Amino acid sequence: MKKALLFIPLFFLAGWLSAQKETVSIDGIIAKTKAEDTIKWKRSLEIGLNSALSNFSDNWTGGGVSSFTWGSLLNGKLEYKNQKFTWFNDLQLQYGKTQNKGQSARKSQDLIFFDSKVGYNINKKWDFFGAVNFISQFDNGFTYGTDSLGNETATVISKFMSPGYLTEAIGLRYQPVDYFWARIGVIA
Repeated sequence: MKKALLFIPLFFLAGWLSAQKETVSIDGIIAKTKAEDTIKWKRSLEIGLNSALSNFSDNWTGGGVSSFTWGSLLNGKLEYKNQKFTWFNDLQLQYGKTQNKGQSARKSQDLIFFDSKVGYNINKKWDFFGAVNFISQFDNGFTYGTDSLGNETATVISKFMSPGYLTEAIGLRYQPVDYFWARIGVIA
């Protein structure tokens, strides 16, 4: 299953790259131009890496715990739209950890999210759609405690694909304005 999930980012990247400039021949004249379909593609990509460090001296009366945290994200969207057909892909990958003084590093964010929707317009407000959605996590999740000697203990409560959600749906989508839509899944 892990190998199959490696294809999700590759599939997303292939669609991203297919919207690049191409060379086309018109009446024997070769010209560098955008292919007709590339005008119909919209794409966005966000990459982030954040970190924070807080340090408190032992005589600080306001309280607080020294800590170091970091987080990373990759969010990408790829959308194809023509008169009747739409295809929307959304990939979100997030991972981060925090280490407080006296504790081991603990994950603070952990997300794998992929959503792909294909639609066929019936009219300006309604369309048929098919959607696939996948949600899971990269790393193990733990619950923390202390043993009888006061040492920190960690018990695994979740793993990659445990939980993991794969949802498929077919139905109708209603979109009266650009900023609002509702999907009615007839089969899911």
